[in-house]
Amino acid sequence: MAISKRVKNAGDGSVEEEKTFLDSATEKQRGGSKPANRDCEECDSFFTDECEVHGPPIFISDSPAPLGAPSRARLTLPLGLEVRVSGIPGAGLGVFNRDQRLPVGVHFGPYEGELTDEDEAIDSGYSWM
Repeated sequence: MAISKRVKNAGDGSVEEEKTFLDSATEKQRGGSKPANRDCEECDSFFTDECEVHGPPIFISDSPAPLGAPSRARLTLPLGLEVRVSGIPGAGLGVFNRDQRLPVGVHFGPYEGELTDEDEAIDSGYSWM
């Protein structure tokens, strides 16, 4: 399945149409759960399932990697993304796109991680509470 999305060129601000091809795992991820309520990334309108103007959000699944594998987070990155030190002082590591432009509104995941106690989470720049 392919979804066409408008993509803004960061260099000159022009808008182009780009097709994103989704794998079957992505479709299962979207189809297996009840509809989510969201705001469109492009026009900020509220929707359930998909925006009437811009269509459904795009989901890109993680690359498969065995549980417990060393550097599993890096192994699960979708093609074209990499982990490296951020240019923002004190920000630590981040995920960066090294290949093609990403469509507006693309979602990655699911987010996975290890459970930690509250004190450890507070001290980490990589935790949500």
